[in-house]
Amino acid sequence: MATAPSLSEAASTSSRLRDLPGPFWWLWLVRLIIMVGHFVVPFMTIFLTSEVGLTAGSAGLVVAAFGVGVVVSGLVGGVLADRIGRKITLVGSQLLSVVVLLFIPAAEGPLLISGLLALYGLFNGCSYPVIATMIGDLVEPAHRRLAFNYNYWAVNLGYAIGPLLAGFMADSRIELIFYGQAAMLTASMAVLVAKVPDSNAAGAVAGKRRRRRGQEPDASMRVSIQNSPPVEKGGLRQVLRDRTFITFGLVMLIYSIVYVQSTTTLPLVMAEQGFPSSAYGLLLTLNGVLLCILQIPTARLFGRLPRNVCVALFILVTALGWGSRPRRPPWSSTS
Repeated sequence: MATAPSLSEAASTSSRLRDLPGPFWWLWLVRLIIMVGHFVVPFMTIFLTSEVGLTAGSAGLVVAAFGVGVVVSGLVGGVLADRIGRKITLVGSQLLSVVVLLFIPAAEGPLLISGLLALYGLFNGCSYPVIATMIGDLVEPAHRRLAFNYNYWAVNLGYAIGPLLAGFMADSRIELIFYGQAAMLTASMAVLVAKVPDSNAAGAVAGKRRRRRGQEPDASMRVSIQNSPPVEKGGLRQVLRDRTFITFGLVMLIYSIVYVQSTTTLPLVMAEQGFPSSAYGLLLTLNGVLLCILQIPTARLFGRLPRNVCVALFILVTALGWGSRPRRPPWSSTS
């Protein structure tokens, strides 16, 4: 598995671990805990078909409600982070996710479960834009590339650990995945509250709040805020006028529709072929481990190519992988 020092060397020739402030590493730990506890969505279709009794098609439609919530969360989380603050938005949204998670196992009927999944996607999805924004606030511009690389590595590392644990939970008692993720989210927010300072891109809101409490921002955050460029005001109209961004967004939407089947259709296919839930969790763990190991060498290998060529190549490889027909395990029954 890739080590932290080699990751820093691959990410940037001028930035080193010591250039990243202490609050960033606590935020990195928060992201890691969240991703380790990412139990529910990969196993949701198994829960819906085995426990609720839905067909594969109906289960897919119910899980789609989660995706709708996540799409909306990207806008809601960003706006709330700017209006009321990063930290309160992140803590509030994740604790609301915990509440919803505790209700889902006891919910009856696909309509109610769909509504709860949509709420869960809305609340839980807020973590993505808010954490990305907080990284930009806490880290100086010169070192943000390194910081975001480490953030992605935390996501991959968590995804390598979490599914393995969730697979054994699901084999034992599938409701445990909901309670397990609720516990992990609660633990991550405890770390956030205790160790990560609030932030604001322009420094105005957070600075006023700290001064009213007689506190001053730590040196690392103060330097980061001073070196950050001014925040430009804008809206959705400005984003929608960017044709390159919109085109890229549509391409990634189509790609995501295919890729997300790894957490919807794939577990059902593996269950029909006789694999236990733990085998599906092991497969996702293998995926996360490979991401951690191959992140650096692939970055070095493809870093010389144009980025649009790299994206097209990666999408093509994904298409080839999904187009491959899986074989039945030797212990499964054949018709």
